[in-house]
Amino acid sequence: MRLVAAGLAGAAVASIAAVILGDYPLSGSVPWVAAFLVPGVIGVSMTTVAGRHRTALWAATGPLGAASLGWGIRIATGWGLDPVPGTAWVAIALGLVWPLAWAAVTRTRRQPAPS
Repeated sequence: MRLVAAGLAGAAVASIAAVILGDYPLSGSVPWVAAFLVPGVIGVSMTTVAGRHRTALWAATGPLGAASLGWGIRIATGWGLDPVPGTAWVAIALGLVWPLAWAAVTRTRRQPAPS
């Protein structure tokens, strides 16, 4: 049940983050900060609610964070009326990749019990 609640919390945070990102211009450091901040907030909220399954939740955070960034960038560009800057595309890619890398690095392996 906590895993379902974590997924719902992640989706809610992703939606809120997309709307907030849509209010900012996509220039300067905004795409770079958003690429790390948005998936980070999503992943932390999901792992806090779930309490376990951290590796699986961080792996799910990558696509959820990239979707959130894409939606926020779509809002910020006037629903596609303005051109999307190249840094925004890089931000989406970073938002997809770094949580997956974090999940791979922090994966814990079970140690055999000493006999």
